Amino acid sequence: MSIESTKPSYPTSEIEVRRAREEELPLLIEFARRDIGQNVASLDVVEAVHKHNSDSFWLIVRRHPTSGREDVLGFYSFLMLNAVGLRHFEDGTFDARNPPHEMMAPGGTRPAALYIWGVVAKGLTAIATVKVAHALGAPLYGSLPLYATAATFGGAKRLANYGFTAVGGNPDS
Repeated sequence: MSIESTKPSYPTSEIEVRRAREEELPLLIEFARRDIGQNVASLDVVEAVHKHNSDSFWLIVRRHPTSGREDVLGFYSFLMLNAVGLRHFEDGTFDARNPPHEMMAPGGTRPAALYIWGVVAKGLTAIATVKVAHALGAPLYGSLPLYATAATFGGAKRLANYGFTAVGGNPDS
């Protein structure tokens, strides 16, 4: 497994998404610090969120058609908010850098909302978003409110392009 940091120059049919495994979480932190900034959740926090609900982390990978080798291209991460977490997000008291487990839905349960915690998907946002949505599945995650906070100018542009609008809540979450 390797990290690619350039824009893709290969067929989108080679792009897949899959749940991140625990041993791959340091790689997500590396991506986040490189592309989002240093002020991201610690590895301990990321590991605790993953343990609480492994649907929170999805790798974007390129699978080479001949060798089967994977290159990790990026990731999507979510906080699966329960009703308490959603209320705290809406009133601006939710700490997204160190989210309390009692505010998140455990694996296998339907959350009240999805909070997009982080995305690194250079040149892959359109295809990866569709693939992650499909992988998450409608029974648990379909038709849920979706929230996000942009950490970069590029992220803010993408959110606006997807139709996200400002709501109350803590802009620093």
